[in-house]
Amino acid sequence: MNATEFSYLLNKPNAVQDKHTESLEQIVQEFPYFQSARALYLKGLYNQSSFKYNQQLKNNKMDNKKQSQQVDLSQETDSLISPSRQYRKLRIDIINEFSELRDQNTLAQEDLMKQEQNA
Repeated sequence: MNATEFSYLLNKPNAVQDKHTESLEQIVQEFPYFQSARALYLKGLYNQSSFKYNQQLKNNKMDNKKQSQQVDLSQETDSLISPSRQYRKLRIDIINEFSELRDQNTLAQEDLMKQEQNA
């Protein structure tokens, strides 16, 4: 499987076929923390009605930070992460980054005031 085919499957997970599932299984074995490949592999197992699906699903729980990106593979989806979720995540990241910068700026101003008072 090449990068172009993998990208296509990320955008259209319903297109995962048996041949893809085999390739994805190899990728997951080689890169066990590659969550996108793992999600597509699970989708392939689900599409095949594989007996491996339930066990793999249990083995693939994501940490709390990643749960918002986890896919309910039993439902038809057009992409793994919807554009509105991507936008929300980007917005939250920007807000968090701004808050950190604001906090750093506040600390810097407080340090300057202390230095001026001591001078």
